[in-house]
Amino acid sequence: MFKFIILIFIFVTSYFLYHTHQKFKLKQNITIPALISGLLLIGGFTLGLIKKKNTPINYTSSQLNLIKSSYQKESKNNQRLKQKLKQLINQEKLAVAAKEKAEIKYNEQKSQYEAKKEQDRLAPQQQKQNTENNNQNAQDPQSITVWIALTNSTNYHYNSNCRGLNHVNSKMEVPEKQALAQGYKLCKLEGGE
Repeated sequence: MFKFIILIFIFVTSYFLYHTHQKFKLKQNITIPALISGLLLIGGFTLGLIKKKNTPINYTSSQLNLIKSSYQKESKNNQRLKQKLKQLINQEKLAVAAKEKAEIKYNEQKSQYEAKKEQDRLAPQQQKQNTENNNQNAQDPQSITVWIALTNSTNYHYNSNCRGLNHVNSKMEVPEKQALAQGYKLCKLEGGE
């Protein structure tokens, strides 16, 4: 019923405003009583709406229980939504952490792969260099160094940690050519006679 009254009021107000506008447009005289009565009608209805909004509503106990139960249901739904939101946030954090961990692992594996690839690329050059060094050492006995004991010994050693040098207090590194010239022979433990 209240909605119907509002609808009629809107229609009457619209008609009054349209009629007043037409008179202004045609420059006709608008009667002061008609203008005042229209404004009073609009103002009175507005005050009635404001008063209607501020008047307390008397609910029955069953209506109050229904409102209370709907509020409680809404409150529970809000709590469920909050919990679901927390779960989603936690899942997102776990996903971000897993992604970062995977990126770190990928970068480590990538750097290891690139290092191995570089090592494999340089391996033939290193092997060639080692072969050239061995050939030079075989051709130039002066460049090969050996170890001799400074005490009574007649053997020389390629390895400074040879067992034949264990009992020696002092040893010295010399070119193999010099050791041979001084009468030293290769240690039996290292393949000598």
